[in-house]
Amino acid sequence: MEDSPESSLAVILVETSESLNIGSVARVMMNFGFSDLRLVAPRNYSLERARITACGGAELLDSLKQYASLREAIADRRLVVGFSSRSGKNRGRFVAFDQWIGTLKECYPSKLGLVFGPEDHGLLQEHVEQCATTLFIPTSAKCPSMNLASAVGVVLYALSIVPKKVQSLGHEEPVEWSQFAQLDRAINELGGQSRFFNKGTPEDLPGLITNIFKRIPMNQRELKILTGFIATAVKRFKDHMPL
Repeated sequence: MEDSPESSLAVILVETSESLNIGSVARVMMNFGFSDLRLVAPRNYSLERARITACGGAELLDSLKQYASLREAIADRRLVVGFSSRSGKNRGRFVAFDQWIGTLKECYPSKLGLVFGPEDHGLLQEHVEQCATTLFIPTSAKCPSMNLASAVGVVLYALSIVPKKVQSLGHEEPVEWSQFAQLDRAINELGGQSRFFNKGTPEDLPGLITNIFKRIPMNQRELKILTGFIATAVKRFKDHMPL
């Protein structure tokens, strides 16, 4: 049986510093029928303080999950997108949220992970590198920064009115985010062996390359073929490299 859009989506808050904001996010998630809230290394999280602003979302606070790292929190996702107001050539694909949601058409992404950063500085480079795409919510230039719960609310409302057909690969087994780890290692090794990666290579370049593949819908067989292809190329480089 396919997941419903509500059960398929997870809201992931990274290093949130104010428990009141976590409570507000829980409330807005319940407003739109979503219930999978994940916290990554929250700062001084207080359940009692979060309950103050959670109101009807208090029950969600009792079931949320906490993780030590973003990598752990997104391991079971099939698509991960981050939200940030900061762009840059080293911060990957940067797309307006309304443009991105327009591409969903009639298919709702299965096991979607929405990643929101700390209130004071947003997602760091290390977080962005783990997302397939970084999205921004268009706002007024006079006041571009949004409150965390407000941003989550805008996103969830928009997703709640997307047609409810969940993306399906039929009988093919889909890929979860954690399963890209072997491909990541193979790409890093190929970049090193081929000397495409060298001392002057920007640190984020390997992550930018692996994210290209993460944006392509793949099944298990296709991922294994791609990983094997790159691993074979690595072996050939090793076999022919001078000692």
